[in-house]
Amino acid sequence: MTAPAILSMGEATDRRHSGGKAAALAALVRGGFDVPPFLVVTGTAFANGTLTTEATQAIEAALPGIGSGPFAVRSSARDEDGADHSHAGQLLTRLNVANGELADAVCAVRQSGDRTGVDAYRAARGITGGQAPSVIVQRQLSPRAAGVAFSADPVTGRRDRIVVSAVPGLADRLVGGEVQGHTATLDAATGTLVEGSVE
Repeated sequence: MTAPAILSMGEATDRRHSGGKAAALAALVRGGFDVPPFLVVTGTAFANGTLTTEATQAIEAALPGIGSGPFAVRSSARDEDGADHSHAGQLLTRLNVANGELADAVCAVRQSGDRTGVDAYRAARGITGGQAPSVIVQRQLSPRAAGVAFSADPVTGRRDRIVVSAVPGLADRLVGGEVQGHTATLDAATGTLVEGSVE
């Protein structure tokens, strides 16, 4: 079955079409979490690496449902954000994208699946098949702080610990390795602070 060119966040449940990241976000929405509104641009929206006229029109028609911008434009490959492979840092993300720059950003994120580094990452993990990702267009937030949470300690591997690292504002420089975050370690069973502080 061919996926529509554009999926709403309520339709992004099948990772074969929406990709892993979008499917995970859709599961959070179904679970009642407050997820910033998004849509997904699937592979059928593209011809020769660019958006078709019909897809561009469909995106423009869907944008009022998620806001006027700016937008976060993010990859969502089939194997991305899965139980076995994260693809962390392998595919492109564009932040604070204005409405007039959206089509170019969507195409750039889609094409980031063709980079040599992505191929090497996949080959090293025995992942076969093409990697061209679907693309999430999501309302951009302006957070007081943002970061990453690990369900296991990334240094020791301990599964009874949750490690949170955050910085003021957006977390793009943190996840890009440009800055160190403020880190706190929590007990996974109780949520009790084990190390660091919560500010």
